[in-house]
Amino acid sequence: MKGIEPVIRKAVEMEMERGTEGGTDRVVERVMKRLIPTLSLQSVNPRTSLDHQIKKSEEVEFKLQFANKLSDTIYTKDKIRDESDGYVQIKFVDTISREVINVGLYSSLEIEIVVLDGDFGFEENENWTEMEFNDKIVPQREGKGPLVKGKQKIKLRGGVGIIEDLSFSDNSSWIKCKMFRLGARVLQSTSNMGRVRIKEAITEAFTVRDHRCKMNKKHDLPSLDDEVWHLKKVKKDGKFHTRLIDNNIQTVRNFKQLHKTNPGRLRQILKDCTDPDWEAIVHNASCVVDDHEKLNAFSNPLISPTTGPLLRQFQSPHQGSTGMQKDSNHHRASSTPHSHVNVQLTLSNDNHSGWN
Repeated sequence: MKGIEPVIRKAVEMEMERGTEGGTDRVVERVMKRLIPTLSLQSVNPRTSLDHQIKKSEEVEFKLQFANKLSDTIYTKDKIRDESDGYVQIKFVDTISREVINVGLYSSLEIEIVVLDGDFGFEENENWTEMEFNDKIVPQREGKGPLVKGKQKIKLRGGVGIIEDLSFSDNSSWIKCKMFRLGARVLQSTSNMGRVRIKEAITEAFTVRDHRCKMNKKHDLPSLDDEVWHLKKVKKDGKFHTRLIDNNIQTVRNFKQLHKTNPGRLRQILKDCTDPDWEAIVHNASCVVDDHEKLNAFSNPLISPTTGPLLRQFQSPHQGSTGMQKDSNHHRASSTPHSHVNVQLTLSNDNHSGWN
Protein backbone atom coordinates (compact mmCIF):
# COMPACT_ATOMS: atom_id res chain seq x y z
CA MET A 1 0.00 0.00 0.00
CA LYS A 2 2.95 2.32 0.51
CA GLY A 3 3.51 2.51 -3.25
CA ILE A 4 -0.16 3.24 -3.86
CA GLU A 5 -0.45 6.21 -1.49
CA PRO A 6 1.27 8.72 -3.85
CA VAL A 7 -1.06 7.68 -6.64
CA ILE A 8 -4.15 8.25 -4.49
CA ARG A 9 -2.72 11.58 -3.35
CA LYS A 10 -2.16 12.55 -6.98
CA ALA A 11 -5.74 11.65 -7.88
CA VAL A 12 -7.11 13.77 -5.03
CA GLU A 13 -4.93 16.73 -6.04
CA MET A 14 -6.19 16.44 -9.62
CA GLU A 15 -9.79 16.58 -8.41
CA MET A 16 -9.10 19.62 -6.24
CA GLU A 17 -7.36 21.44 -9.10
CA ARG A 18 -10.42 21.01 -11.29
CA GLY A 19 -12.46 23.04 -8.85
CA THR A 20 -14.93 20.26 -8.16
CA GLU A 21 -17.86 21.66 -6.17
CA GLY A 22 -19.32 19.95 -3.13
CA GLY A 23 -16.36 19.91 -0.73
CA THR A 24 -13.62 17.48 0.23
CA ASP A 25 -15.97 14.64 1.10
CA ARG A 26 -17.33 14.56 -2.40
CA VAL A 27 -13.82 14.65 -3.90
CA VAL A 28 -12.71 11.68 -1.80
CA GLU A 29 -15.91 9.83 -2.64
CA ARG A 30 -15.39 10.37 -6.34
CA VAL A 31 -11.75 9.26 -6.22
CA MET A 32 -12.46 6.13 -4.19
CA LYS A 33 -15.32 5.10 -6.46
CA ARG A 34 -12.84 5.18 -9.30
CA LEU A 35 -9.90 3.52 -7.54
CA ILE A 36 -11.36 0.89 -5.21
CA PRO A 37 -12.50 -1.49 -8.00
CA THR A 38 -8.96 -1.36 -9.36
CA LEU A 39 -7.17 -2.13 -6.08
CA SER A 40 -8.47 -5.69 -6.09
CA LEU A 41 -6.98 -6.24 -9.54
CA GLN A 42 -3.42 -5.10 -8.70
CA SER A 43 -0.66 -7.66 -9.08
CA VAL A 44 2.97 -6.95 -9.98
CA ASN A 45 3.10 -3.21 -10.54
CA PRO A 46 0.11 -1.53 -8.78
CA ARG A 47 1.43 2.00 -9.32
CA THR A 48 1.66 1.65 -13.11
CA SER A 49 -1.72 -0.05 -13.31
CA LEU A 50 -3.40 2.61 -11.16
CA ASP A 51 -1.92 5.43 -13.23
CA HIS A 52 -3.38 3.80 -16.32
CA GLN A 53 -6.76 3.34 -14.64
CA ILE A 54 -6.92 6.99 -13.53
CA LYS A 55 -6.25 8.20 -17.07
CA LYS A 56 -8.84 5.79 -18.43
CA SER A 57 -11.47 6.90 -15.92
CA GLU A 58 -11.00 10.54 -16.94
CA GLU A 59 -12.43 9.72 -20.37
CA VAL A 60 -15.91 9.04 -19.00
CA GLU A 61 -16.07 11.35 -16.00
CA PHE A 62 -18.31 14.02 -17.54
CA LYS A 63 -20.67 14.02 -20.47
CA LEU A 64 -23.17 16.10 -22.39
CA GLN A 65 -26.67 14.65 -22.53
CA PHE A 66 -29.83 15.49 -24.47
CA ALA A 67 -32.61 15.89 -21.92
CA ASN A 68 -35.55 15.24 -24.24
CA LYS A 69 -36.41 13.18 -27.31
CA LEU A 70 -36.81 14.70 -30.75
CA SER A 71 -39.71 13.90 -33.06
CA ASP A 72 -39.27 10.89 -35.34
CA THR A 73 -39.83 13.19 -38.34
CA ILE A 74 -38.53 16.75 -38.67
CA TYR A 75 -39.28 19.03 -41.61
CA THR A 76 -36.85 21.45 -43.22
CA LYS A 77 -37.36 25.12 -42.32
CA ASP A 78 -39.14 24.18 -39.06
CA LYS A 79 -37.40 25.06 -35.80
CA ILE A 80 -35.93 21.95 -34.21
CA ARG A 81 -38.08 21.03 -31.22
CA ASP A 82 -38.66 17.94 -29.08
CA GLU A 83 -41.56 15.52 -29.60
CA SER A 84 -43.77 17.71 -27.37
CA ASP A 85 -42.92 20.82 -29.43
CA GLY A 86 -40.75 22.16 -26.60
CA TYR A 87 -37.18 23.46 -26.62
CA VAL A 88 -34.45 20.83 -26.87
CA GLN A 89 -32.14 20.91 -23.83
CA ILE A 90 -28.57 19.68 -23.42
CA LYS A 91 -27.20 19.06 -19.93
CA PHE A 92 -23.66 18.82 -18.59
CA VAL A 93 -23.70 15.74 -16.36
CA ASP A 94 -21.39 14.09 -13.84
CA THR A 95 -21.31 10.44 -14.93
CA ILE A 96 -20.77 9.20 -11.37
CA SER A 97 -23.49 11.09 -9.54
CA ARG A 98 -25.61 11.57 -12.69
CA GLU A 99 -26.29 15.11 -11.54
CA VAL A 100 -26.13 18.28 -13.60
CA ILE A 101 -23.00 20.34 -12.90
CA ASN A 102 -24.73 23.68 -12.35
CA VAL A 103 -21.87 25.68 -10.77
CA GLY A 104 -18.20 26.20 -11.51
CA LEU A 105 -16.19 26.35 -14.72
CA TYR A 106 -17.92 23.45 -16.43
CA SER A 107 -21.41 24.88 -15.93
CA SER A 108 -20.83 27.67 -18.45
CA LEU A 109 -18.97 25.91 -21.24
CA GLU A 110 -19.68 26.67 -24.89
CA ILE A 111 -20.93 23.72 -26.92
CA GLU A 112 -21.62 23.10 -30.60
CA ILE A 113 -24.56 21.30 -32.22
CA VAL A 114 -23.64 19.12 -35.21
CA VAL A 115 -25.45 16.72 -37.56
CA LEU A 116 -24.47 13.05 -37.37
CA ASP A 117 -25.11 10.09 -39.62
CA GLY A 118 -28.11 8.13 -38.35
CA ASP A 119 -26.21 4.83 -38.47
CA PHE A 120 -23.91 5.87 -35.63
CA GLY A 121 -24.76 2.79 -33.54
CA PHE A 122 -23.98 4.16 -30.12
CA GLU A 123 -26.48 1.77 -28.52
CA GLU A 124 -23.90 -0.95 -29.09
CA ASN A 125 -20.94 1.19 -28.04
CA GLU A 126 -21.65 3.82 -25.40
CA ASN A 127 -17.94 4.56 -24.98
CA TRP A 128 -17.20 5.95 -28.42
CA THR A 129 -14.05 8.00 -28.87
CA GLU A 130 -13.83 11.62 -29.92
CA MET A 131 -12.45 10.49 -33.28
CA GLU A 132 -15.37 8.09 -33.83
CA PHE A 133 -17.80 10.90 -33.06
CA ASN A 134 -16.10 13.35 -35.43
CA ASP A 135 -15.98 10.77 -38.22
CA LYS A 136 -19.79 10.57 -38.15
CA ILE A 137 -20.39 14.30 -38.60
CA VAL A 138 -22.29 14.76 -41.87
CA PRO A 139 -20.90 17.41 -44.23
CA GLN A 140 -23.21 19.47 -46.39
CA ARG A 141 -24.32 17.93 -49.65
CA GLU A 142 -22.35 18.93 -52.72
CA GLY A 143 -24.02 21.85 -54.43
CA LYS A 144 -26.19 22.55 -51.39
CA GLY A 145 -25.87 25.00 -48.53
CA PRO A 146 -25.20 24.13 -44.87
CA LEU A 147 -27.26 21.25 -43.46
CA VAL A 148 -28.60 23.44 -40.67
CA LYS A 149 -29.24 27.13 -40.34
CA GLY A 150 -29.27 29.14 -37.16
CA LYS A 151 -27.37 29.15 -33.91
CA GLN A 152 -25.16 26.07 -33.60
CA LYS A 153 -22.93 27.39 -30.81
CA ILE A 154 -24.65 27.47 -27.44
CA LYS A 155 -23.35 28.63 -24.06
CA LEU A 156 -24.38 26.55 -21.07
CA ARG A 157 -26.09 28.38 -18.22
CA GLY A 158 -26.16 26.52 -14.95
CA GLY A 159 -25.03 23.42 -16.80
CA VAL A 160 -27.91 23.51 -19.29
CA GLY A 161 -28.03 24.67 -22.92
CA ILE A 162 -31.12 25.23 -25.08
CA ILE A 163 -31.52 24.89 -28.85
CA GLU A 164 -33.64 27.91 -29.69
CA ASP A 165 -32.97 28.90 -33.29
CA LEU A 166 -31.88 25.99 -35.43
CA SER A 167 -33.51 24.33 -38.45
CA PHE A 168 -32.56 21.89 -41.19
CA SER A 169 -32.14 23.21 -44.72
CA ASP A 170 -31.71 19.81 -46.39
CA ASN A 171 -33.45 16.45 -46.02
CA SER A 172 -31.90 13.14 -44.98
CA SER A 173 -32.89 11.10 -48.05
CA TRP A 174 -29.46 11.35 -49.70
CA ILE A 175 -27.43 9.47 -47.10
CA LYS A 176 -27.33 5.68 -46.94
CA CYS A 177 -29.48 5.14 -43.83
CA LYS A 178 -31.86 8.01 -44.72
CA MET A 179 -31.68 9.33 -41.16
CA PHE A 180 -29.78 11.88 -39.08
CA ARG A 181 -28.90 12.34 -35.43
CA LEU A 182 -28.02 15.53 -33.62
CA GLY A 183 -24.80 15.63 -31.67
CA ALA A 184 -23.47 18.08 -29.10
CA ARG A 185 -19.79 18.55 -28.28
CA VAL A 186 -17.70 20.97 -26.23
CA LEU A 187 -15.93 23.49 -28.44
CA GLN A 188 -12.19 22.85 -28.60
CA SER A 189 -11.44 26.51 -27.91
CA THR A 190 -13.09 26.28 -24.50
CA SER A 191 -11.99 22.79 -23.48
CA ASN A 192 -8.71 23.84 -21.86
CA MET A 193 -9.15 21.31 -19.07
CA GLY A 194 -6.08 19.20 -19.55
CA ARG A 195 -6.77 15.51 -20.07
CA VAL A 196 -10.42 15.68 -19.08
CA ARG A 197 -12.61 13.95 -21.67
CA ILE A 198 -16.17 15.26 -21.91
CA LYS A 199 -18.26 12.74 -23.81
CA GLU A 200 -20.45 14.10 -26.57
CA ALA A 201 -24.26 13.88 -26.56
CA ILE A 202 -26.21 12.09 -29.27
CA THR A 203 -29.94 11.95 -30.01
CA GLU A 204 -31.88 9.01 -31.36
CA ALA A 205 -32.09 8.75 -35.15
CA PHE A 206 -34.82 10.67 -37.00
CA THR A 207 -35.91 11.44 -40.55
CA VAL A 208 -35.72 14.90 -42.10
CA ARG A 209 -38.20 15.59 -44.88
CA ASP A 210 -38.71 18.57 -47.16
CA HIS A 211 -41.11 21.21 -45.92
CA ARG A 212 -43.35 20.71 -48.94
CA CYS A 213 -44.08 17.17 -47.69
CA LYS A 214 -45.57 18.74 -44.59
CA MET A 215 -47.70 21.04 -46.72
CA ASN A 216 -49.02 18.00 -48.60
CA LYS A 217 -49.71 16.01 -45.45
CA LYS A 218 -53.36 15.23 -44.73
CA HIS A 219 -54.91 15.80 -41.32
CA ASP A 220 -56.94 13.09 -39.59
CA LEU A 221 -59.78 15.59 -39.47
CA PRO A 222 -59.55 18.44 -41.99
CA SER A 223 -61.03 21.87 -41.41
CA LEU A 224 -63.76 23.47 -43.48
CA ASP A 225 -61.32 25.82 -45.17
CA ASP A 226 -58.79 23.12 -46.06
CA GLU A 227 -58.42 22.35 -49.74
CA VAL A 228 -60.72 19.55 -50.81
CA TRP A 229 -57.84 17.11 -51.38
CA HIS A 230 -57.45 16.90 -47.60
CA LEU A 231 -60.50 14.62 -47.60
CA LYS A 232 -59.79 10.90 -47.47
CA LYS A 233 -59.60 9.13 -50.83
CA VAL A 234 -59.06 12.42 -52.68
CA LYS A 235 -55.45 12.47 -53.87
CA LYS A 236 -53.86 15.84 -54.45
CA ASP A 237 -53.79 16.58 -58.19
CA GLY A 238 -55.48 13.22 -58.82
CA LYS A 239 -58.53 12.74 -61.02
CA PHE A 240 -61.06 13.27 -58.20
CA HIS A 241 -59.29 16.43 -57.08
CA THR A 242 -59.15 17.72 -60.67
CA ARG A 243 -62.85 17.08 -61.27
CA LEU A 244 -63.85 18.78 -58.04
CA ILE A 245 -61.72 21.83 -58.86
CA ASP A 246 -63.19 21.97 -62.39
CA ASN A 247 -66.64 22.18 -60.78
CA ASN A 248 -65.56 24.97 -58.42
CA ILE A 249 -65.38 22.70 -55.38
CA GLN A 250 -62.19 24.10 -53.92
CA THR A 251 -62.57 23.43 -50.19
CA VAL A 252 -64.10 20.95 -47.77
CA ARG A 253 -66.78 23.57 -47.11
CA ASN A 254 -67.69 23.64 -50.83
CA PHE A 255 -67.92 19.84 -50.82
CA LYS A 256 -70.25 19.80 -47.82
CA GLN A 257 -72.47 22.52 -49.24
CA LEU A 258 -72.98 20.70 -52.54
CA HIS A 259 -73.54 17.38 -50.79
CA LYS A 260 -76.26 19.05 -48.72
CA THR A 261 -78.02 20.80 -51.62
CA ASN A 262 -77.42 18.39 -54.51
CA PRO A 263 -75.75 15.11 -53.52
CA GLY A 264 -76.71 13.54 -56.85
CA ARG A 265 -74.68 16.08 -58.81
CA LEU A 266 -71.71 15.59 -56.49
CA ARG A 267 -71.93 11.84 -57.00
CA GLN A 268 -72.02 12.37 -60.76
CA ILE A 269 -68.85 14.48 -60.57
CA LEU A 270 -67.15 11.57 -58.81
CA LYS A 271 -68.84 8.94 -60.98
CA ASP A 272 -65.72 6.76 -61.20
CA CYS A 273 -65.47 6.62 -57.42
CA THR A 274 -66.36 3.22 -55.95
CA ASP A 275 -69.15 3.05 -53.40
CA PRO A 276 -66.78 2.31 -50.47
CA ASP A 277 -64.53 5.24 -51.44
CA TRP A 278 -67.53 7.52 -51.91
CA GLU A 279 -68.84 6.62 -48.47
CA ALA A 280 -65.38 7.23 -46.98
CA ILE A 281 -65.16 10.69 -48.58
CA VAL A 282 -68.66 11.70 -47.48
CA HIS A 283 -68.12 10.37 -43.96
CA ASN A 284 -64.83 12.25 -43.61
CA ALA A 285 -66.54 15.46 -44.76
CA SER A 286 -69.50 14.91 -42.42
CA CYS A 287 -67.13 14.76 -39.44
CA VAL A 288 -66.04 18.34 -40.13
CA VAL A 289 -68.52 20.46 -38.18
CA ASP A 290 -68.94 24.21 -38.55
CA ASP A 291 -69.88 26.63 -35.77
CA HIS A 292 -73.59 26.59 -36.71
CA GLU A 293 -73.75 22.81 -36.49
CA LYS A 294 -71.93 22.84 -33.15
CA LEU A 295 -74.43 25.36 -31.78
CA ASN A 296 -77.34 23.16 -32.83
CA ALA A 297 -75.66 20.11 -31.38
CA PHE A 298 -75.00 21.57 -27.95
CA SER A 299 -78.48 23.08 -27.74
CA ASN A 300 -80.11 19.70 -28.43
CA PRO A 301 -78.97 16.74 -26.31
CA LEU A 302 -80.04 14.31 -29.04
CA ILE A 303 -77.52 15.77 -31.48
CA SER A 304 -73.84 14.87 -31.39
CA PRO A 305 -71.36 17.60 -32.44
CA THR A 306 -69.46 15.08 -34.56
CA THR A 307 -71.94 12.41 -35.65
CA GLY A 308 -75.22 14.26 -36.10
CA PRO A 309 -78.55 13.01 -34.65
CA LEU A 310 -78.06 10.37 -32.01
CA LEU A 311 -81.22 8.76 -33.39
CA ARG A 312 -79.01 7.28 -36.12
CA GLN A 313 -77.29 5.20 -33.51
CA PHE A 314 -80.52 3.34 -32.70
CA GLN A 315 -82.34 0.82 -34.81
CA SER A 316 -85.77 1.53 -36.24
CA PRO A 317 -88.78 0.03 -34.41
CA HIS A 318 -89.49 -1.80 -37.67
CA GLN A 319 -86.16 -3.61 -37.25
CA GLY A 320 -87.36 -5.20 -34.04
CA SER A 321 -85.71 -2.86 -31.55
CA THR A 322 -86.76 0.32 -29.81
CA GLY A 323 -83.21 1.43 -29.18
CA MET A 324 -83.64 0.84 -25.46
CA GLN A 325 -81.59 -1.69 -23.53
CA LYS A 326 -83.00 -4.39 -21.32
CA ASP A 327 -82.72 -3.84 -17.59
CA SER A 328 -81.06 -6.24 -15.17
CA ASN A 329 -84.30 -8.29 -14.90
CA HIS A 330 -84.39 -8.70 -18.70
CA HIS A 331 -87.61 -6.63 -18.98
CA ARG A 332 -87.67 -4.27 -21.97
CA ALA A 333 -88.53 -0.67 -21.15
CA SER A 334 -91.86 0.51 -22.51
CA SER A 335 -91.79 2.31 -25.82
CA THR A 336 -94.26 2.91 -28.63
CA PRO A 337 -93.81 3.60 -32.32
CA HIS A 338 -95.58 6.94 -31.81
CA SER A 339 -92.87 8.21 -29.47
CA HIS A 340 -90.21 7.44 -32.08
CA VAL A 341 -92.14 9.20 -34.79
CA ASN A 342 -92.47 12.30 -32.64
CA VAL A 343 -88.75 12.37 -31.86
CA GLN A 344 -87.84 11.87 -35.51
CA LEU A 345 -90.12 14.67 -36.65
CA THR A 346 -88.71 17.02 -34.05
CA LEU A 347 -85.16 16.31 -35.15
CA SER A 348 -86.04 16.66 -38.81
CA ASN A 349 -87.78 20.00 -38.37
CA ASP A 350 -85.51 21.69 -35.87
CA ASN A 351 -82.11 20.36 -36.88
CA HIS A 352 -82.35 19.43 -40.52
CA SER A 353 -78.72 20.37 -41.06
CA GLY A 354 -77.61 17.67 -38.66
CA TRP A 355 -78.66 14.99 -41.12
CA ASN A 356 -76.17 16.09 -43.75
